[in-house]
Amino acid sequence: MKHGLNYKALQPQKLNDLLVLHQALRMKFNPHTQEVFTDTGHFLKKLHCPYRIRWQVLQQFEESPRQRSCSECNHHILDTAQYDDTELLAILTTNPETCLKIDINQPNVETIYHGFAE
Repeated sequence: MKHGLNYKALQPQKLNDLLVLHQALRMKFNPHTQEVFTDTGHFLKKLHCPYRIRWQVLQQFEESPRQRSCSECNHHILDTAQYDDTELLAILTTNPETCLKIDINQPNVETIYHGFAE
């Protein structure tokens, strides 16, 4: 049982509906433009890092393993695999300089190759 759901007990249609809902709740990432959007298409951030430092090299926070710090620019970097887009939107609204780590293979990310109309 994952997330409190017994998948074996779900009817095939209900399981399919759940999978469709899960797909719909993923943030969107365009690797060509480096833009990140919420699942509803709200723009979050355009990714750009002139330093290209590997995640493993960044300084860890003991109190918050979901984020790290860059010694080059002193920005915090959030691991988007550990956040939903609502949390990211709130953080980026408060602090737009916050950086994001994103992997196109994350289960909470959908790769897109077009933008969203605002």
